[in-house]
Amino acid sequence: MKKNPIIDIYLHHEHDYKSFFNENKLSNKLSMYIIDECKGFPYNCDLELHFKTDFELTSSEKIKIRSMIRSNFDGEVRENIIYMDKLFKKDILLFLFGCLFILIAVNIEKNSPVISEIILIIGWVGIWEVIYSVFFSDYKKRLEIKRYKQLSNSKITFSVNKM
Repeated sequence: MKKNPIIDIYLHHEHDYKSFFNENKLSNKLSMYIIDECKGFPYNCDLELHFKTDFELTSSEKIKIRSMIRSNFDGEVRENIIYMDKLFKKDILLFLFGCLFILIAVNIEKNSPVISEIILIIGWVGIWEVIYSVFFSDYKKRLEIKRYKQLSNSKITFSVNKM
């Protein structure tokens, strides 16, 4: 049986996991550390976040940390989905404008061939941008969403460092 990747997180002080501005939010530094530690792990495996502390955590603090991590990465998923939705709407408009420009170019080809060619090129560039966005640009965001979902669903364990 294959072992799930484990990300070790060392907390030396209680405030290490809390945001400076809101104690109910996960620290941005901790969030970035977790994301950086995921690099190189497959997107289709279960991750485990293992917190090692220099102090004893109560069960309510453990629940709070789990909640903060899930909330943080669920928020990232929602934010990326909103971005993808806006990008999709832009792509639809760009595709329609590209098709419209091609139709205009075909219809005015006999009257002014130079302007027709310019409009035709603009139309094809618009359509190409949509194709590029769908196949290349969106892929990175889809992987980010998958990673954030993976982190949100990760197993979270705790232990106290023995000195």
